[in-house]
Amino acid sequence: IINDNNRKKFDILVNRIIQFHKEGRSEQDIKNVEYEIDEEIYKLYNITKDEQKIIEESLKSSKTI
Repeated sequence: IINDNNRKKFDILVNRIIQFHKEGRSEQDIKNVEYEIDEEIYKLYNITKDEQKIIEESLKSSKTI
C-alpha cells in the first residue's frame, strides 16, 4: 500500500517531529505534525470522515483511562 511517494511524506513528517523535539519546540507544533500524519494515513486507507470521527473518539477515550 505504501509507495515511495507516501514513504517520503511519512519520512519527512516523522523527521520533522524528531527535529521539533530536539529544538524544544512547543507541544502544539508537534501535535500539528502528528495531525498531518493522521490525515495522510486516513487518505492512504481511504478512511471516511465518519470513520475518522470514530477513530478520534476512540483515541480520546483511551487517553483518559
